[in-house]
Amino acid sequence: MFRNQNDLPVGFEIKGHGESIACAAVSMLAINTANAIETLTDARFDCRHDSKGGDLCFKLTDDSETNADAVLLLKALVLGLESVKQEYEKEIQIKN
Repeated sequence: MFRNQNDLPVGFEIKGHGESIACAAVSMLAINTANAIETLTDARFDCRHDSKGGDLCFKLTDDSETNADAVLLLKALVLGLESVKQEYEKEIQIKN
C-alpha cells in the first residue's frame, strides 16, 4: 500500500501473482478498486499493469485529501486484503 504523510492510502502495488484462490481474490479486489475509483470518482491516477505476470500498480496523482471517495475505496481495499490474508496468511503479504 502507498500512503501519504497523514497515513491515508493513496495507492497500491500487487506483485508476485500466482494462480491460487487467494491470488484470484487479491486480483478481484484490486481491479474492482481501480475500476470503482475510475468510474465513481473524479480522482486522477496512474495505473500500470503487466498482463503476463499479473502485476498491477495504481496510485492517485492528485491530492488525496480532496479525494475522500477514492480514499474510502482504497480503505475498503485494505479491509478486503486483510480479510483474505486472515484466511491465506502464508500466501499474502501486505506492506504499508
